[in-house]
Amino acid sequence: MIVDISRGILETPPYPGERPAALTRQMDMANGDGYTLSRIEMSLHAATHIDAPLHFIQDGADIAATDLTLYSGSCYVLPAEALMDLRQAPPRLLLRGEPGLNEARIAKLLALGVKLVGVESMSVGTAADEGGPHRALLSQGVALLENIDLGGAPDGPYVLCALPLKITGGEASPCRAVLFS
Repeated sequence: MIVDISRGILETPPYPGERPAALTRQMDMANGDGYTLSRIEMSLHAATHIDAPLHFIQDGADIAATDLTLYSGSCYVLPAEALMDLRQAPPRLLLRGEPGLNEARIAKLLALGVKLVGVESMSVGTAADEGGPHRALLSQGVALLENIDLGGAPDGPYVLCALPLKITGGEASPCRAVLFS
């Protein structure tokens, strides 16, 4: 079974301060054109997306240079509040609910050897500390998958595939994130 955990690019509200994504038809068969051709304008952080180190680390890797193996493989879905009780974890954790990634939770993720953290919120950061969690995780090589929708994915083990677009110079990339059970 495949569970799509992506949010729609055009349907998802943008991060505060960003413009909404927009799709513009340049050519349209409905108007007599011989084909349909569209253009999309959006933030690289629109809807479900992956942050590259460049997002918060000066001279960090852009999204085109990140290791694709981070975004595909075994993962586990669990409530964020259960994180501190884990004794071991697969390389990828998807956290249901508000992640609350404070120093203790970040230290736990690093101690567990997690290589990707996925969250349902728009950001791993908080209004009070947007940069701290990003810098702490990205500087240690942990990939960040933000704004996922775990509503159709019960807690448990899965295989994740959430590949970023190859955007040279990009600090992030939208992705289509799916779980295989």
